[in-house]
Amino acid sequence: MAMVMGRLQVLVKRAEGRTRTGGSGWADVPKGSELFVKVEMRGAPDTKAQKVNTNAVKVKDDKIVLNTQIDLNIVDGTEELRILVCKKKEAAGNVATVIAAAGIYVRDITKMVGTISKDFDLFKPGGKGDLGGVVSLELKYFPHTEATAAATATAAETASTSKAAGGEKKQKKGGFGLVKLLLLAGVGAGAFFAVKDQKKGGDARRTEEGESFRARRSATCAGGTHVPPDHSTWEAKEGDES
Repeated sequence: MAMVMGRLQVLVKRAEGRTRTGGSGWADVPKGSELFVKVEMRGAPDTKAQKVNTNAVKVKDDKIVLNTQIDLNIVDGTEELRILVCKKKEAAGNVATVIAAAGIYVRDITKMVGTISKDFDLFKPGGKGDLGGVVSLELKYFPHTEATAAATATAAETASTSKAAGGEKKQKKGGFGLVKLLLLAGVGAGAFFAVKDQKKGGDARRTEEGESFRARRSATCAGGTHVPPDHSTWEAKEGDES
């Protein structure tokens, strides 16, 4: 089984046919059609692709509003987060047609710090790169190490609570405890000023790193998505969550 590298939280806010150039990528979609967004995590060897659908919503003003949160695992070898806008077919069954899609490389997602919220380009079927609208996403990546850190913090808090509960007994032993407390306070004060000086340098470094990250993020997310493999004949099922 592939090792879990982290977790990706995807908030699918909305999708619309208006492209960033001002045209409409959904001109062929009949008014009142029911559309939904399929989110897929693909590419990990020997691992079944994760697929989750939003609810279907009727198109209004060339737009669907969803506000659906989806959580996906990123496992070792995962290559692509794929977003597909699908139209329900009128025929019986739960098969739908893909009208626009896009891919986001997982290697870019795992470099993110904090939350990315922006409109990503969608592309029409055919693999030619014709714009098919935009999808508004909020992405937040949680590395596997954060889960470990959270568990460590919980254990530390529990230990601190236990220590505080036993502190009252020590205070009853008299002046020695008070002297020891004052000595510790003196040491702590010295450490505070030392840490404060270090913090100034640290803040400057973090500011510089933050600016660097924002520049990298702008470069990485300027287009944000790539044209996925030809999906002109793709069909999607509404009920194939996994």
